[in-house]
Amino acid sequence: MTKLKPSPNLPNPLLLNRFFSFHSPMETNLNDFINLKLVEPKLMEPSFFSDEGFRFQEHLQFQGLNTFVSLNANYLIELIKVFYCNLKLVDGDLVTEVKGTPIRITPSDWLTVTGLRHEGVTFSTTSEISNWKGYDRTIAVKGMLKDPSVVPASKIMAGKLTVEDRMLHYVFAWILIPRGSNYAQLREEDVFVMWLMKQRLLINWPCYMSNHMMKVKNRHMKDLPYAFLITKFLEHFQIDTTSEAEVVPKGFNKFARGAMNHMKLKRVNGVWVTTGDPAAAAGDLVQAAREDEAHDMDAEETQHPLSPAAPDEAHGIDVEETQHPPAPAAPDDRFDLLIAQMQDLKKFVGERFDHLDSTMASLDARLKVLENRKRLDNLASFSVSGCTYKGS
Repeated sequence: MTKLKPSPNLPNPLLLNRFFSFHSPMETNLNDFINLKLVEPKLMEPSFFSDEGFRFQEHLQFQGLNTFVSLNANYLIELIKVFYCNLKLVDGDLVTEVKGTPIRITPSDWLTVTGLRHEGVTFSTTSEISNWKGYDRTIAVKGMLKDPSVVPASKIMAGKLTVEDRMLHYVFAWILIPRGSNYAQLREEDVFVMWLMKQRLLINWPCYMSNHMMKVKNRHMKDLPYAFLITKFLEHFQIDTTSEAEVVPKGFNKFARGAMNHMKLKRVNGVWVTTGDPAAAAGDLVQAAREDEAHDMDAEETQHPLSPAAPDEAHGIDVEETQHPPAPAAPDDRFDLLIAQMQDLKKFVGERFDHLDSTMASLDARLKVLENRKRLDNLASFSVSGCTYKGS
């Protein structure tokens, strides 16, 4: 067993020794990963949307995604960064090491943790998408737009989609293939995958998600996805997390009614519509959207501290659509409007307090980690002879 010697590129080898076995990944983590952020993780309960009269979640069920989209855990920021630091793809399996424990995620591990099987269609390049048999981007986009007579532009905003497709895109961009920005814009890959799902073609999600993780790492992207998923894998492989800082999910991590309010969706006569559409032209709905806009934007900035996307964009809102002045409220509906505004205010205040609680808990956990590191740092002034790495 070879002794770990102090590295000239690290202030102290004990600072990261509890995470890594070798100097190289220690230095990589410090230099490339320590300042990265996580994509704010999201989860959903498909049954909630079924009860609300939606149908988009049926595509998730067909793909076997119900367990995956419901994953929830107190996630571990530093260990997730270590997971990515050591990550590589070997014979189709994600392979990494965390706190000296080797991890190889096989098809059986995916099935146990997420319920997803390694089966279905795969794709990896833009040319594969454009040449896919039966796929026509223009036809696919027209089938998603609220106004199918519009000629699809190269840049498509989620606010132009039907409510059902807008909800499906939200799940795709936030939960299935999370990204750090441009949540409100449909990329070519988004359109293609949504088309596959609506055609009821089974997708190999473990393969797709594994490739997405490797793309994030290899392209040095700033935002790391799958906080819930990776934490569940760490639990599955019994990684010791007792001394690690945890982030406790709050209400804004759940895709439910709150996100729908941010997206300006309202239920009218049992049907969900976008505020401003003819079906939602009642004065109380439109006026409520205008009155709440400032609150929504301020709340979104504080509720998504790890995500760089603008508030409206982060919830799939076409900013251009929010700039048209709404119609005035009808006099007969003022009482209903007042009640709606009071309910929105109550929800807004509750979410702000929830976020404050989450922030304080995270800071307290990080302080404990720093205290532990300081003790280890003090020990280093006496000896580093006890630090070893695997190998000869």
